[in-house]
Amino acid sequence: MVAAGGGGAYYSGYGGYGGTLTGGAGEGYDSNYSNRAGVGGTQQSYRFGYVTRGGVCSPGNGYYSGEELEGANAGGGSSFISGYPGCKAIDENSTENNIISLDTPNHYSGKVFTDFEMIDGNSQMPTHDGLSTMTGNTGNGFAKITYKGAS
Repeated sequence: MVAAGGGGAYYSGYGGYGGTLTGGAGEGYDSNYSNRAGVGGTQQSYRFGYVTRGGVCSPGNGYYSGEELEGANAGGGSSFISGYPGCKAIDENSTENNIISLDTPNHYSGKVFTDFEMIDGNSQMPTHDGLSTMTGNTGNGFAKITYKGAS
């Protein structure tokens, strides 16, 4: 399981939210550029895993990172849950420089989650304590896993 992060923002506008299968696009511009958006990561786009950039607006990390454009706020990353419909697992022979994407949502370990819910950072979700709801999360990332035991 990989929970996506939101994209960085520096210019007028905002960074893209951390997504489900696709991250949210960043929006904004500075005085040297027209309005531009860093696109959100998908299940097979941009860079796999954690990205470090020296730029002003870092892309949102996650399964695949969002896009960073000069003069634009960065896009958010995508998420992955083994077994979640629409996710694309990677082959066990993948390397850092050669990611082999598969057309199955199941991780090569054979481990899959059941009874899951994936919520993007632009939608309403339970608060950390579960007593209310919030839209998105500011600051550090947030993921909640509940073990329900064997049935």
